[in-house]
Amino acid sequence: LGDSHLARNLRGARTARLPVGVYHFFSPTAAVSDQLRNFLGCVNPQDTDLIPIVDVEKRGRASSEIFNTRLKNFLREVEKAYGVKPIIYTYMNFYNRYMAGQYGQYKFMIASYSEDIPQLLDDPQMVLWQFTDAGSVEGVNTCVDRSRFMDRYTLADIMLHH
Repeated sequence: LGDSHLARNLRGARTARLPVGVYHFFSPTAAVSDQLRNFLGCVNPQDTDLIPIVDVEKRGRASSEIFNTRLKNFLREVEKAYGVKPIIYTYMNFYNRYMAGQYGQYKFMIASYSEDIPQLLDDPQMVLWQFTDAGSVEGVNTCVDRSRFMDRYTLADIMLHH
């Protein structure tokens, strides 16, 4: 289901002149059509600035083949809705175990809470590295995730419309 604070957060980000984006936590077991309906029903793609992110952290009990078929179907449907391939968010060990070598056409955001740059089995387009979930940002009273752009990537690389 959607973020209950979504409308307020979108307004606040707009007021602060921050680009906004959305993400979807992919379920390996829920029907792709149901997930897509939920994701697209939460916010209109025209109301966002950033390429959507699909959060992939669970494989479920199905085979790798079934998992990858479902995920690729979902990614294709999100691409149709947004006109751009979504960014895939996952963590280093999950990527290496289940995804390496199969998603070369996608950009990635990799979580690895360490001082060391994530070591991935191949060389995907790692646009962002989420290096902590215990960061701080002025004006926010709780711990926040912190990420950094990698290599030559910048904000322009994750904007919906360049």
